[in-house]
Amino acid sequence: MLKIKNIYHTQGKIEEYLEKIIKEHEIDIIINITRKGYWVSELVDCESERKISRLLKEKKIRKISDRYLMKCLNFKEFEGKRILIFDDTMNNGSLLFFYYALLKEKGAKEVIPCVYALNTHYDSQSPEIVKSRRWGYERTIRSKIQDEIQPVSEHEIEQGFQKCRKEFEKKLSCCIWMSPAEIGRLSVTETLWFQKNVMPMVVDLPIYSRRKNPVSGKQDHERLTILKEEWEQLKKGNSIWKNEECQMELAGETLYYGYFQYLNESFYSKFGNLMFNFIVRYKYEPVEDDKIRIVFVPFAILNSCKLKDLVWNFFYLFKNTEYAGYVAEELNRKAGKKIADASGYKDEDKGDVLDALKKNHNMCRALYRGIIFDISNYIGILFQKYVEEKIQLEIECNWQIMKENLEESLICSLKEKYESKQKEDYFSVLMGLHMSEKITPRMESMEEAAVKRKATDENLELLLTQIVTERKQKAEAATAQVMITLESLCSEVQKQFVFEDKLEFRKRITDLLLVMTENSRLGNEIYVDDKAEILYRGFRAGENCEVLMRWGIQWFYPYILALYEKVGIEKYAEQYDAFMEKVELEFRKQGYIGTIISEAAFLFYKKYFSNKEMNTTQILNKEYLLDALDKQKKN
Repeated sequence: MLKIKNIYHTQGKIEEYLEKIIKEHEIDIIINITRKGYWVSELVDCESERKISRLLKEKKIRKISDRYLMKCLNFKEFEGKRILIFDDTMNNGSLLFFYYALLKEKGAKEVIPCVYALNTHYDSQSPEIVKSRRWGYERTIRSKIQDEIQPVSEHEIEQGFQKCRKEFEKKLSCCIWMSPAEIGRLSVTETLWFQKNVMPMVVDLPIYSRRKNPVSGKQDHERLTILKEEWEQLKKGNSIWKNEECQMELAGETLYYGYFQYLNESFYSKFGNLMFNFIVRYKYEPVEDDKIRIVFVPFAILNSCKLKDLVWNFFYLFKNTEYAGYVAEELNRKAGKKIADASGYKDEDKGDVLDALKKNHNMCRALYRGIIFDISNYIGILFQKYVEEKIQLEIECNWQIMKENLEESLICSLKEKYESKQKEDYFSVLMGLHMSEKITPRMESMEEAAVKRKATDENLELLLTQIVTERKQKAEAATAQVMITLESLCSEVQKQFVFEDKLEFRKRITDLLLVMTENSRLGNEIYVDDKAEILYRGFRAGENCEVLMRWGIQWFYPYILALYEKVGIEKYAEQYDAFMEKVELEFRKQGYIGTIISEAAFLFYKKYFSNKEMNTTQILNKEYLLDALDKQKKN
């Protein structure tokens, strides 16, 4: 049973719903939406001793994540298929609708959108949802809109969109309707589930979650467990690895995670324009008196880059692999002639290669993710050696889970390269990468502070939350407007805060990104700008961005809820300023600001809740915060 008040759902109920919809529908493929939808389905399957997996195998149903879909080079594998898309919760359904429209456009025979819990305030006719879905629909038919010979007309776009909307609503099914407060509590509880079960919460990075048995040579398929004394030894680090441990309190529970920082400064100076940081993320949970369960995720954090450098670096790293051959075939198909093969392309064909690449944004994402995975695995191998030397433990990459998230030929190629990295000097190979010119920050929105403050975890987290929530609320729903690039984030932060040196700056930004992505408050995003010929790497508001807020919000929120309950959402905006003036006066009079809540946090929440478009879900999805206050009163 869930620990959060007023929620009666268990993992078993979600497992029952998944089993029910799989049995009810004759399908070929099930697609689980990351992050929460994918990992909650993985969790309930694991906890039920792989009951769902056995059912899928029995019915010959393929399981993948939506990340696979967004890196797919050729959608022929979905033509004529019956596909079920699953997510855990749905507030507006924009992402679910986008995948529905995309698969229908790519020739799927039937697409069935399913969610476990649907928000009781969901309104498919709201202008915000309609606008967001219209933009999503246009993304799915981008090639038709941009067709130079016979582009689709505005009337045809509108007709197609309205037809798709009606079909989606007719097909949409859920297990249960839940209030925004209940969905907020469920999101908190899922976060605790993921922590207790040490779910890595990534799908397209190497996951080191297994040990190799030094006697039999067979893999131990159980989750990786080590002694606490071994963990203490690992945390000490050495001249190459430095441990940076993070913790977060949520609903009375502790979330344990952090990362090992790779300390090769010559590496950073060489790759400064191309890569931001090299780390090995980890998450752990104490399971017995003397043991912890842990998972490691090597991660090369890459900057945005020029498309010409992206494709050159891909063929440089993946030259003559199976996946490079597959990519070349797709480039040739887009170009209508042979312009590349598994070994790469000639200088005279680079213009055609770039044009073909711009016609397939999924390929841009796939090449970028392939490069990240490959370099991350190199970092992983270095860390493997550190673990073996430090505590005499051999850990291995879990390739099994990659089958649901990466194209098969990419996995084969990465495996080959993984084996070769164990033998060759891969650092020398990386030295040959093209260093993309420094990408200029885009869509900056803040003036430089007259007096810069010292950077802290709190003010950095509040700043990034402010940026992504404000962009999420923009009238234009396009990715370009919603996301903030890594370069822009760094620039905005440097305008507001001071750092001791470059090392502290890199650490602070890495801490910030890790803490907010770990519990889905921040989502990764990639945007391809055809005109600028740049792939932008950035972030957007995550699924839990407006749910899992902290830094004193538990003291501020009850006043917001009281205003909402007294005047309703219709008069909320009208009466907010006068009400908040009284609240601020009381907080300052009682000395709360600067003690139980900082000045920066108070001002942030005051501005956040003042949004004229604030809706019921944005207010009620934080009601779980009252549970902790009730507990404190009882104690």
